[in-house]
Amino acid sequence: AFTLEAGTTIWGYPKVMADFTIREGAQFGFDCVIDGQLVIGMDFRRGLPIRLTPRQQAQRSYSHRDGVTRETGFEHTLDGVRTRIGGVRVRLGDHPYAKELASLGLPKRAIVSSSADQVQMTFGDAQEIS
Repeated sequence: AFTLEAGTTIWGYPKVMADFTIREGAQFGFDCVIDGQLVIGMDFRRGLPIRLTPRQQAQRSYSHRDGVTRETGFEHTLDGVRTRIGGVRVRLGDHPYAKELASLGLPKRAIVSSSADQVQMTFGDAQEIS
């Protein structure tokens, strides 16, 4: 529950507690369930390895909660990246969040999909920008 509390309190991200069922193998994926209702399921096919030297990259994320917009800088390093054209199937369930995702046009056919064997991230302090 630490990441839920930290994500909402420190950075203002809209986080909720959910149950995930992870499937591993040549085809891999997950189902996200909240209160017994499927929100989203994603099934991936492995892509081709992209040989990159892992390096730290800096990016920014934004959140809006309780009328406050925040900007948070973060750094991440990826290793074992695989990419392919298409390669993912998205399924939406009956949970209200699934209906919200459907209102945004999901599910759509993926143009490209990527996966990473290892991801390391560090987040800075959120800065209020409005």
